Amino acid sequence: VEVTGTLRLAAPPSLSDVLLIPLVDGFLRRYPKVAVKVLVTDRHLDLVQDEVDISLRVGLQPATSLVFRRLLRYRHVLVAAPAYVAGAETLDEPADLKRHRLLGFTKWFDETIWKLSKGSRTERVPAKLWLGINDYAGVIRAAVAGMGVAEIPSIVCQPELSNGHLVPVLADWRFDEVDLSAYYLTRRHPSRIVELFLGHCVAHAEKVSRSVTSSVEPSRPSTKNRKVRAR
Repeated sequence: VEVTGTLRLAAPPSLSDVLLIPLVDGFLRRYPKVAVKVLVTDRHLDLVQDEVDISLRVGLQPATSLVFRRLLRYRHVLVAAPAYVAGAETLDEPADLKRHRLLGFTKWFDETIWKLSKGSRTERVPAKLWLGINDYAGVIRAAVAGMGVAEIPSIVCQPELSNGHLVPVLADWRFDEVDLSAYYLTRRHPSRIVELFLGHCVAHAEKVSRSVTSSVEPSRPSTKNRKVRAR
């Protein structure tokens, strides 16, 4: 039976071009009679009220009646422009970040703490951002311009790392891994389109992620995908 209809997705900023569009492209090539609409937002939408079929969300979520499928795990990385690194003070330890201009994702009143680990050592660095913006595309642009050291998800800054516009900073120190999951309604059985897209994401999300992060760090396979009720 030919699959037809419209799939409505919500996704966080900065993931649409590097991850969501490649996934949607592969899905639509397989099911060309389906149309996809995407709402890019950092808000957690009400899937019923906003008529969203699937919402892609990053990290731990508040209590919800939704279920989710974990798609992949990745890390944030610290990066800067080569010219900034060449002219800046030494960066050997997380404490050295206090002497640098810091760039990152934030909202008006967020307190930004960067938690970095190296072996058994863990450091929590209060990041007093010189530039905070709620869009990683802007953070990347600022970092490339040499404005400072930026915290960026590895899966969204790969082009700039590959072409040398950005270089890793404190590469031996790592952020915790974060999950990207697909949330959907449990009140009714998911539609055929929803089930097919979820299956497509589970099958291909890690491959897409590996293609953009391979030169940043080895990709670790996620745990076996299964439907998990969010707590």
